[in-house]
Amino acid sequence: MLVHQMARRLFRPVLGSAAGRVNARIPPSLKVGREFRTVRSLLRDSSDWPLEKLHAWQLERLRSVVTHAAVHVPGYSRLFRDAGFDPRDIRSLEDVRRLPFTSKEMFRDALADFTSGGPPRFGRMYVTTGGSTGIPFGFNQHKALFDLDAAFVVEAWGLAGFRWGDRVGILRGSFVGTAEAPFRQYNESLYRGLELSTYYLTPESYPRYRNALHAFRPTALHVYPSAGHIFATLAAEAGDAGGFPEIRAIFTASEHLHPWQARSLRKAFPQARVFDLYSNAEKAVFTSWCDRADVHHAWPQYGILEVLDPTTGQDAAEGAVGEIVATSFWNLATPFLRYRTSDRARVGTSPCRACGRPWKTLSRIEGRVQELVVTADGRFISMTALNMHNDLFDHVRQFQFTQREVGRLELRVAPKPDFTPEHQQRIQREMESKLGTAMQLEVIVVDAIPRTRAGKLRFLEQYLPIQYEGGPVDDDSGEQP
Repeated sequence: MLVHQMARRLFRPVLGSAAGRVNARIPPSLKVGREFRTVRSLLRDSSDWPLEKLHAWQLERLRSVVTHAAVHVPGYSRLFRDAGFDPRDIRSLEDVRRLPFTSKEMFRDALADFTSGGPPRFGRMYVTTGGSTGIPFGFNQHKALFDLDAAFVVEAWGLAGFRWGDRVGILRGSFVGTAEAPFRQYNESLYRGLELSTYYLTPESYPRYRNALHAFRPTALHVYPSAGHIFATLAAEAGDAGGFPEIRAIFTASEHLHPWQARSLRKAFPQARVFDLYSNAEKAVFTSWCDRADVHHAWPQYGILEVLDPTTGQDAAEGAVGEIVATSFWNLATPFLRYRTSDRARVGTSPCRACGRPWKTLSRIEGRVQELVVTADGRFISMTALNMHNDLFDHVRQFQFTQREVGRLELRVAPKPDFTPEHQQRIQREMESKLGTAMQLEVIVVDAIPRTRAGKLRFLEQYLPIQYEGGPVDDDSGEQP
């Protein structure tokens, strides 16, 4: 108790403005709309539906979104016509396989064609993502989709004990505050948050983070696996393992969670349930761990998830690895139908052996392996934190980071025809604001970026022999050597 009282006196939340202070006082329940409550009610009602009822509901949603795309989205009208596909021919969920594939490049190069001319016409927003592929592209979403998505997150996290409106500590690559006070408080639609900047996290600064968490008293952490692992390692080294008894859950997302990272989190927070979630900015796919086992459930209310063998294009067998292909039920502004995500997964056993739900399971998400760069002062920055969700790369076809020296980073961009020196200067400026002063950045314009022998484009070419305690960052086996 004394430690917590001292921490409260030392801790001063950083709020950027008067508006930020007002926002921090608004309860999360007042920040969601009708869609959140409607979808959350659906998820609760359908959690124990038998397979026949679940498939009937999915079939109705599939017909609805495919018909919408055929009528209101020119790109899909053309794709369907070229493939000889008629939405009226959908009679079972198996007919989703008759849809032509879509890809990031397709949306990037012809977004206007893949934007709905029908409802919803209002409340749209433009979203961009480079993901981990180095292929930037933008798309449209209606704003209500964020409330809808939040309903899925609340229900998924609830399997690990989360309650809507709980206090949550966040370690997800944010560059907030200052070295002396590397945090800020805010409220959003899911929780009351304390955002902790991973840019300043070092053994020397760790006590500030510990004191801030003790003062805020979160019941959960929301972390990138790479950032959570580093914090957990520092906590263990400082003798603080088990020293955060109020934290009941650790939610990981946005990067592949290695088993050795999960072990370090459990060592530092032995009372907490580590719980992984996989989704994407496109809001085309949503999975989370089962409440009884460390396997992913593909939430059937979100869409149809396929895992396809890269050689045959057919369903990957149980235990095999394939590409995740997603058909979303919810985004009508830019529908994602049979969308090739470029992420990979290992097929699990369905129904789930642990809980019995008749949902598709994935024993492991193989994609989204995190990549790190090293700053001049020896800190690690997750490349996931450098994702820009604005139009920064709209005039670029591909991009790739390269690190050969500590504290120096190259960003190679393959431009579109309308790329100008002003675009290059803006990229330099905004990426430097993300990287901070301990990393020098050089933006280089190139004609093309070579792919690997497997035809893939690497987001980061890391030439430094990076290892941090727990395992090497390129360890795809998931185990420490």
